[in-house]
Amino acid sequence: MLLVDDDTFAGHREVVEDAVTDLSYGGIAVNTIPPLIFANPYLTWGGNEEGKAMVSGSGNFGNLLNFENVEKSILYDKFVSPGHLLMTNKTAFENLMTHFSAYTLDPTWKNLMCLAGGAVVDSFRRKDF
Repeated sequence: MLLVDDDTFAGHREVVEDAVTDLSYGGIAVNTIPPLIFANPYLTWGGNEEGKAMVSGSGNFGNLLNFENVEKSILYDKFVSPGHLLMTNKTAFENLMTHFSAYTLDPTWKNLMCLAGGAVVDSFRRKDF
């Protein structure tokens, strides 16, 4: 995960993009929370460690669109993304990610209503950290 405020990004866009390109990770979140990468089945996450002596694993997960030879997924957002604002209650966030994953895998009206309804109900939860 990399955090870059909007003014810095605007003034140094090429430097930031080069830094993200040089990172050897399977999924990189810029100004958003990393779980949004692996909660999305269209993006990949996991290893990007081909040819290195010390590795944490090999291959990657995700890639529902079956792109070949994926090196990594990069997810950009604004400096203060909605994902940051949602993480005020761990139970609410877990429910949101569960419903979001279900809707992404099976985009039906039922799953959309569960996602929206759960978000409304959980918005009343108090901060728990």
